[in-house]
Amino acid sequence: MDEDEAAITTEMALGVRSALPPQVREAFNASGTVHLLSVSGFHVAAVYGAVFFLLRFLIKQVRFRLLGRVSRGPRPSKLAATSALAVVMGYACLVMLDGLVDLVDPNFPAIRSTIMIATFVFAYLIDRDGDPFNITLLAALLILGLEPFALFGIGFQLSFVGVLSIFYAYRFLSPLNMDDTEQRRSPHTVTRLKRWLRDVVVVSIFASLATTPLILYHFERLPLIAPLANLIVAPFASIAVPSAIIASFTTQILPPLGSILLFLTGVIVKSMYGVIRFFAALPYAAPYIGAVSLPTVMLAYAALLLLPYSPRHRIARWGIVGGAVI
Repeated sequence: MDEDEAAITTEMALGVRSALPPQVREAFNASGTVHLLSVSGFHVAAVYGAVFFLLRFLIKQVRFRLLGRVSRGPRPSKLAATSALAVVMGYACLVMLDGLVDLVDPNFPAIRSTIMIATFVFAYLIDRDGDPFNITLLAALLILGLEPFALFGIGFQLSFVGVLSIFYAYRFLSPLNMDDTEQRRSPHTVTRLKRWLRDVVVVSIFASLATTPLILYHFERLPLIAPLANLIVAPFASIAVPSAIIASFTTQILPPLGSILLFLTGVIVKSMYGVIRFFAALPYAAPYIGAVSLPTVMLAYAALLLLPYSPRHRIARWGIVGGAVI
């Protein structure tokens, strides 16, 4: 792993601000993937997902289901969820309290994600369905209760707007009145794959559209290539982050295995950086457009909220057109 890849991996996995060359940081900025360089909700969720699926697989392999039937113990999924939550909370504490992140400016995206994951896991353990919007509101209230001025931070704003847009996209794709059984019913694997690809693309577009007004307001830059770049780069990062964390601990216990994992992590990061440089080099990937006023940002969000209703309501269509013109 060369110097640039090591610096990128350190910032991505642990939030350590390393001395990245200006051209490397600019590549992330121009491609709209700079959020990957700081520990955020995406990183916390990636760590939780990797640990959960790994533990659930291992528990099933040792036939914990049989032991559970005999001793009436917890199901493998619940035990894996609880264990993964403990790992995520330890990861969040490592990032927040070990001097890796400036405590004067806490990492609100990581805090938000940890609170939400903990709430979802608790609801799952008691066999309840957690409403994502209510859980997001709970996380916001807890953070603002401890630090009211967090509301004015770019990290807080982008984190909550981004995650709300993702939930909004899924609600747009799967209406609440649609039966769950009917949603999952699909005659062919190809049809399921098409539906999955459609969902991934729509969610990426929703998240990019929702965060664009804030990016314009704070950075005066229009990330035109960001939806496509994040769609392709995100899978690399979701593997590289947990892989780097596992490799760092494995190196202390089994150095040969840790070295192999570090090498594989370096290959993933190098490939990811190559894709990022490609997108950053495209003309007008993220042009500067100058200052954007706060009323303009508010009108943009009003237009975005009306967008899903535009095919059915004339008022919504005129509202979007009016907001775009203004």
